[in-house]
Amino acid sequence: GAAAYVVLASTHERAQEIVPIDALRQHAVDVPGDLGVLDD
Repeated sequence: GAAAYVVLASTHERAQEIVPIDALRQHAVDVPGDLGVLDD
C-alpha cells in the first residue's frame, strides 16, 4: 500500500496521537489558498 497525501493545515492536532508528526510531514502537500486556480 501507499500512504495518502496529508494537508497539514487541515489535519487535527490529535492525529499525532496515532501518527508521528515526522510521518505526517513526510507525506505533506501544499494546497493553494484559492482552490479556484486548480480548475481548468
